[in-house]
Amino acid sequence: MSTIKVEVCEILELKIHANADALELATVQGWQMCVKKGVHQSGDLVVYFEQGTVMTREIAERLNVGAYLSEKTDINGDRVLVVHRIKLRGEPSFGLVVHPESGMKLGEDVAEFYQATKYYPPVKAQAGDSASDDPYFPRYTNLENMRSYPYLLESGEAVVATEKIHGCLTYKTKISMWGGGYKPIHKIEVGEFIVGINVKGEVVPSKVLNKFNNGSAEKWLNVRGKRRLFGSGNPFFSIYCTPNHQFYCPQEGCYREAINLNAKDRVLIIHDSNSLTYVEEQILLGKLLGDGSLHKTKDSDSCAVKFSHKKDHEEYVNFCVDSLKQLKANKTRSLTSGYGTEIIEASTEYSNVIYERFYLSFKADGTKKKVPSWVADCLSPLSLAFWYMDDGSLSHTEKQEDRALFACCNFIDEDITILLAGLNNLGLNAVSYTSDDRKYNRIRLNKESADTMFHLISPYIPKVMQYKLPVKYRGRQVPVIPATKQKYKPIIRSVDIYSVEEAINVDSSRWDLETETHNFFANSILVHNSNCRVGFVWHTDEEQPTMMAGSRTLRRREPEDPTMMVANTYWFPHTLISVKNLLADLQTHGHKQAILYGEVYGQGIQAYTYGEKRMNFRAFDLMLDDKYVDYPIFQSLCDRHQVEQVPLVYDGAFLLDIIRGFSDGDSLIGGNHGREGVVVKPRIERDDPKFGRVILKYIGDRYLFGKVAEQDTTDL
Repeated sequence: MSTIKVEVCEILELKIHANADALELATVQGWQMCVKKGVHQSGDLVVYFEQGTVMTREIAERLNVGAYLSEKTDINGDRVLVVHRIKLRGEPSFGLVVHPESGMKLGEDVAEFYQATKYYPPVKAQAGDSASDDPYFPRYTNLENMRSYPYLLESGEAVVATEKIHGCLTYKTKISMWGGGYKPIHKIEVGEFIVGINVKGEVVPSKVLNKFNNGSAEKWLNVRGKRRLFGSGNPFFSIYCTPNHQFYCPQEGCYREAINLNAKDRVLIIHDSNSLTYVEEQILLGKLLGDGSLHKTKDSDSCAVKFSHKKDHEEYVNFCVDSLKQLKANKTRSLTSGYGTEIIEASTEYSNVIYERFYLSFKADGTKKKVPSWVADCLSPLSLAFWYMDDGSLSHTEKQEDRALFACCNFIDEDITILLAGLNNLGLNAVSYTSDDRKYNRIRLNKESADTMFHLISPYIPKVMQYKLPVKYRGRQVPVIPATKQKYKPIIRSVDIYSVEEAINVDSSRWDLETETHNFFANSILVHNSNCRVGFVWHTDEEQPTMMAGSRTLRRREPEDPTMMVANTYWFPHTLISVKNLLADLQTHGHKQAILYGEVYGQGIQAYTYGEKRMNFRAFDLMLDDKYVDYPIFQSLCDRHQVEQVPLVYDGAFLLDIIRGFSDGDSLIGGNHGREGVVVKPRIERDDPKFGRVILKYIGDRYLFGKVAEQDTTDL
């Protein structure tokens, strides 16, 4: 990650702002700024605060620059003032300048004097598969922006420029949080747990390790499809992303870039859901044995339980609705039956868990309701109470002890057998019989079993339904329904994409996350984060080299199951024949350390020896024995072993204008989208005494502003 520097600089050039009489265009280092006309002259010394600098409120007030700062939440959750970029009357302005204090000299870094800090430093967090750091397995060089160091490379010096690759999402993209709900990606905090998929395909909590704001994009795509398997909520899904953001395609077992997705391709989506609590399951079972019915949405795996009772029993309807409030049960309408009785209808929400638990067994043939065999083992006093309140009745006469009757009009003999078995498991002896006209089945509990049943169910009977109980069991004012909390149970399904189109007028920064599982759900769709390093280290006390892999910030443990390496983002390059051959060759030539830095991406699919399909990998640098190799050597080694490399954009003499021109343009990685920028370094490696390794990134204006270019707005 870039460091922060507040440097005393010289205004190199001052030009007229063609669209603003009160402004001028000043060039400091390689950056352009809009400044008040007449305040500065070419050659003046100024203090330059680059974009991304955090300024204290006291300093901002003293310098009178508060109006030019953006208030944002930093990675610790604090609200801070940040120097940002803006367009003023069509001209970009990067950062701000102020007059230097007395005694400040050209080239002096005065960040400490102004208490300036970096707005967005990467934050290291421990991942579930993290391994201990190894000093011989270093992170890649921090890339500073060439605009801040325009003279670090000498004019005419032989350089190479390669394409910078990354894929991101808009700041409003909703991330699925572990435990349910969503949060916009720009509000996600490092250390929070979101939903991910592990290498076994299991839905698991995944810790956020890093969050990245990567500036604006020149082009956005909109990937859309239909949630055909989920019946509640919006029936469609949509996500805005850069063309190179990666989506998991289950039919191919790999990630692919958005630009390479087509209609009818499939992606994985997540639906927030909760497993039924025991109480909910028992109440729904009782309702379905009674007056309840199952209603499935068309072309979906989602179902609701609906029930109705006469107006006189509205208190009972309210009691059922309150008991099922976690399933969003509510009264839906009032109507009059064909017999003139006023009826109150109610329903739960449409839910996949109701579909899976009840619809698939109660309506296995898709038509008539039938009692599944598992009911015999699951019937409890609670479900029995709701069944009795719906379809039971008290048989009371002067000459007989109280008995209990159940009307089972729609159940066939096989159903009755299961119900009798369930009652018997509760210690209740029941008999079946038919109605006088022999059209309908009935169940009867005689006095001993009836009294036992009334004792079991009476705590759950509200006052309005206590007329069905013997007198001695009446009088309870508030029935006891145990309070339980649903357990989070996200549901994953494969669905079709129906369109991938270019999106216009998208005003957003590009955001991305690094997570423990290397993936996450954005707008309910499984996507992927990448960037890795692989190689080996041969410690002096070891007989064999240690193979290593990691993300940009963390070393990752090798999967215990070797067959899982192909599914692990950071270890999968080790499965490529090309990479294995390169590393083996370097070991043969006596190297004690080799680290190949690159990007994992989803374009193209290659077969693995186990018949699986996977992602691809492109290398961009190589370290041997603690030194980065010269580009010609890197290129020759990769070519010899057929290791794919990031595209080479330019190879020639350095001129800032040439690099600026190559920073814009179409990506060479594939697909019709603009490149992020270029990474520039000398063909022959060299270090600067003050700067260190000479390697810089240059991000073009089109990429920084993208669709925001026509608006005078602050990038959020």
